[in-house]
Amino acid sequence: MRTRSRPELPRRGDGLTLVEMLIALTLLGMALALGVPSLRDCFVRTSVSAGADALVAAMHTARMEALTLNAQVTICKSTDPQATSPACADSSAEWPGGWVVFVDQGAAGVIDGPDRVITTGRANGAIDAASETPLGVAAITFSPVGPVVGISGPYEIRFASLLTRGVFEKVICLSILGRARTGRCPA
Repeated sequence: MRTRSRPELPRRGDGLTLVEMLIALTLLGMALALGVPSLRDCFVRTSVSAGADALVAAMHTARMEALTLNAQVTICKSTDPQATSPACADSSAEWPGGWVVFVDQGAAGVIDGPDRVITTGRANGAIDAASETPLGVAAITFSPVGPVVGISGPYEIRFASLLTRGVFEKVICLSILGRARTGRCPA
């Protein structure tokens, strides 16, 4: 008996057709159009949060050094915290630009002869705006027992940045007891 062989169907090539390639590129383009703004917003949120967290950590360091050394320790705004001899800026400067933590043994709120710089820092990243309540604070001094000297109520600093839709804001609250945290201050 003779076996009948089936006619072979034409084999398709291993590549993609032009239509398949266009569909794949269209889907990829739509996914990128939806995903890239969200990814940018994620980076902005992370940057603003990191800047706020860095300032809170510096405030914690200042308070702990005041308690440990039994001395006044100040954190002040600085326009160039990485300088060889960093200086405090006036109240018009913004916290994201930089700060200096130092043992304040001389003139209050000013880095001078007997003072020792403990650490410096800045909020790197995408912070578009910063505001504070009350206004006009250039330096925060922690007393040897921990509370803040010279501020009568809670001190609030806001770091903000524009997102694709809206604004992302991170709030730092410093109580008169010297405790810094992220989150709104109680009314």
